[in-house]
Amino acid sequence: MSEQPKRSALFENEKPAADRQGSAFMQAMQDSSFMESMKDAQPQKSRYDEMLEQLDTEEQQEMSSSAVKTASGNGSGDKKPSRREKAEKAKNGSEKRSFEPIEYEDTSEVSQRLKKARKRREHQLLVIGPVLFICVVLNIIAWNSSSFSLWYMQEVFPKISTLYARLTNRIPFSFGELLIQIGLWIVGISTPLFILLMIVKKKDRDFKRTVRRIYQYFYAWVLTFVLLTETLNCFILYHTPTFAKMYDYPGKWYTPSQLEQLCDYLIAETNAAAAEVKRDKDGRFILTADLDDTAKASMRKLAKEYPELGGWYTSPKPIKHSFFMSQQYLLGIYFPFTMEANYNDEIPKLNLPDTVCHELAHTKGFMREDEANFIGFLACDASESPDYRYSGYLRAMKYVIAQCEENCSEKTVARLYDSISDEVLIDWNVNIEHWQKVQKSDEGLFDSEKVAEVSDKVSDASMKLNGVEDGKKSYDRVTDLLLDWYFMQQEEETKGSENHETHAVEDKDLTEVK
Repeated sequence: MSEQPKRSALFENEKPAADRQGSAFMQAMQDSSFMESMKDAQPQKSRYDEMLEQLDTEEQQEMSSSAVKTASGNGSGDKKPSRREKAEKAKNGSEKRSFEPIEYEDTSEVSQRLKKARKRREHQLLVIGPVLFICVVLNIIAWNSSSFSLWYMQEVFPKISTLYARLTNRIPFSFGELLIQIGLWIVGISTPLFILLMIVKKKDRDFKRTVRRIYQYFYAWVLTFVLLTETLNCFILYHTPTFAKMYDYPGKWYTPSQLEQLCDYLIAETNAAAAEVKRDKDGRFILTADLDDTAKASMRKLAKEYPELGGWYTSPKPIKHSFFMSQQYLLGIYFPFTMEANYNDEIPKLNLPDTVCHELAHTKGFMREDEANFIGFLACDASESPDYRYSGYLRAMKYVIAQCEENCSEKTVARLYDSISDEVLIDWNVNIEHWQKVQKSDEGLFDSEKVAEVSDKVSDASMKLNGVEDGKKSYDRVTDLLLDWYFMQQEEETKGSENHETHAVEDKDLTEVK
């Protein structure tokens, strides 16, 4: 049997403080003096409540007296609310208003960034939208008004193109080629990157929205730049009156015999020029003339008869990746978005003088290929360089003899080929061998035949979209201009000889009279 331990004095002293306080409070409650002090400590009415009650009493007395007067006079009266009721009503109204929403401006950093981004997008749209609209309007007007296109070519285009071309002309290489390369790299990298980001961040809506906007506005700016430069430096100019109409060429139909006559003339001039140029030990043509100053001087010589061909000229530039141009059978190319005349640096050199003049004709607003071919021929014909004359006449002769093959007898065509000199045939065969070598080469990234096929379709479609109905076949229409030019020359020579004979007769008559 165990014994319970006795409570020690220490244990009694270890009672919680709350228990000791509770017992003291109960003893105080039993004390009457404490209760009296608690009564004295109860809150009394505030002075404000007493004043309200006094005022209410006075108002009730006044209302009762006025009600008696009103009843005796009018027989009716309205009870006015007391001051306490007014105070409670005002209090209730303020409580209701306290729950109304409060408008405030969000000044957080995120909010400010969003506002700035929204303003930037709005500013971009304020530029892109009107520019695209202006381009559409200008193209519509050009398609429906050749007089507007002619006015633009003569008055507006020279100012825009000269200023812009002077800037790009300071760059020693083809800036247009560089832009195309950058564009291809951007498209090749950004497209798979965009798809990858959309997959990896598919749950992050804000990130995806930001990336989409970056892509959209970047490509929108690129499209705007390309459309604007193409419209101002190319599209409008396709709808000017033809070269024949601008300069009163007859544009007549010619007989096969007249075509043969032109071909005979061109072969004779080509043979004569071929004998003047420098050649290597194998009898092949060697280019000695430059492709810059001589080309510009030759083009400016035409300004007296064709005013649009005068003024400042940009310097023709070689294309670094010329083999890709050879795969497309391109001798030269004009970039409207940089106002540059570019040429294929890998083709046989005999083609280059005529090619640079052809591309310079584009920089003066003559977009149609047959007209640029004809202007290139005129520039080479006017040049003092034998290289230029030989290049221009050989190219023209090829176009005309091809037309003779379609329109003249086999006997006539055989005779024409027999009249071509051996020196010309050597250079002609060099040209044929070059293009055959390109087509058989594995040097390019893509098959040459496929590249040539795609290039033909793209060029043909581009010309037709700009109103050239026969597409790439329009190159051959240079023969029509050559026929007009040749027979106009013949008429002038005939008139000149007749006038000379007339003056001689008049002088003779005067001599006899004397």
